[in-house]
Amino acid sequence: MKRRFFTPHVIEGSGYNDSRFKPGYSTIAYIPEQDRYLMWSNFNTVFTVIGKTSEHCVLAMAESKDGIHFTPVTGGLKGFGGIDNVVYAGKGNSIHGATVLYDQQEQNPSRRFKCAAALDEPDEIMAYAPCTIAFSPDGKHWSLGENKCVWSHFWSDSYNCLIYNPVLQCYQVFCRATGTDRRICTVTSKDLIHWSEPRLILHPDTLDGPGVEFYAMPVCYHNGIFYGYLWIFDTDDEDPVAYKMAGRMRTELAYSYDGLAWNRTHQPALAMKDYDSDGYGVFQSVAYNMILNKEQDRWLTVLTQYTGGHASGMYKNKDDNHLPPAFKVGDVTSSVQRIAEMKPGRFCGLEAIGLSARLHTKNMLMKREGVFPTINVACPYGEMRVRLLNTQNKPIEGFDFADCIPFRGDEIAYKPLWKNRRIEETAGKFFNMEIELQEGCIFGISGDFMPFHSALPQYSYGDVRSAALDVWGTMEKAPDYNALEMH
Repeated sequence: MKRRFFTPHVIEGSGYNDSRFKPGYSTIAYIPEQDRYLMWSNFNTVFTVIGKTSEHCVLAMAESKDGIHFTPVTGGLKGFGGIDNVVYAGKGNSIHGATVLYDQQEQNPSRRFKCAAALDEPDEIMAYAPCTIAFSPDGKHWSLGENKCVWSHFWSDSYNCLIYNPVLQCYQVFCRATGTDRRICTVTSKDLIHWSEPRLILHPDTLDGPGVEFYAMPVCYHNGIFYGYLWIFDTDDEDPVAYKMAGRMRTELAYSYDGLAWNRTHQPALAMKDYDSDGYGVFQSVAYNMILNKEQDRWLTVLTQYTGGHASGMYKNKDDNHLPPAFKVGDVTSSVQRIAEMKPGRFCGLEAIGLSARLHTKNMLMKREGVFPTINVACPYGEMRVRLLNTQNKPIEGFDFADCIPFRGDEIAYKPLWKNRRIEETAGKFFNMEIELQEGCIFGISGDFMPFHSALPQYSYGDVRSAALDVWGTMEKAPDYNALEMH
């Protein structure tokens, strides 16, 4: 089998694009109680000129019934040049890097929606601008929680991604430690009031070229894996601005099992259009957050594609008169928001090579109650068989390849079948799995089981603590492995 990476498919004509301004730094969510999708986007109310003016951003809102086509929602804030869908602007109509978390575990309805943003207020010392959490019952009407929910006292000029981390059981913001420190840092909190100091989690390494910085990283969690859209910022070596503004952005896929220790794939998370695609191509492409759709059969990602370089319009000495009118830097048509989609868990897979490919897992312990193992697999023109083996790698009677009912098709959660035995018999047992595949791709195996690769089981790949006490009920006696063995 050979590892292969995939990227989401961009849906043409989708997204939220507003002729009145350029939406960016967007967040999307499906809201079950409203039965609609919401999108929050930052936009700049003051055009930035390097060395003269700093941008002032606010948060606007759009909605959708299908998660693909979005239209603006009338907001409650006025005074933004006729733009009527502004819903949050901090205390002084200047925020930065605002993202929204729809927090399904929140018990207080008035705090169901949470916004993480830097309050870079006009006439204040920007470097010391606090970064705060605001709250909303519906995503539209926001109350200021800045006085106590401060997650940083240093301006984070970035996409400040707020998530709830189920492994660490805390809230987590992916941010910058200080303004323009372009590396990926994080802060955590159990109560949204007391926050950790910034922790560096990703920075350029020896495989990155010169002048590379990490601009931001939106993060999404699904089935035990944290997925990161790492923004790679290629800077201009001759940029006259010391903190590097000119350059381009591209998005790389990264992943983690706990949200703190990250692995880079050095693979693109988005496909970049070439120069023959629309006459000018796409020079920059950044992805924001990712969600599971209402039907739970697609991941939806909002992204922005740019035809110009990053911050080109901030340099007054830049001559853009040679560009056609549709691509003038600063024109709304120079950047486009789109929705991209893919089936869940399919960024990467193991593809069958040759006549018969095999995948053999390590040992796993099924929980007594929960979701039994399913396979994310596509083999519409091939075939898959599965067998279960004991801890000595011997096939378990009735669960061998010859007993398996072959699968042909495309399923994100296929439950393997055998002629006379059922996968539910694995409850409370440990075993390993072997898969035989022809002409297809396996994207993952999911279920409520614990890794049991050596002497003791652990809770998960993210929570590496031993689960011995929970499994055997005591640590006074030697582990009873026979009681857990599949037969």
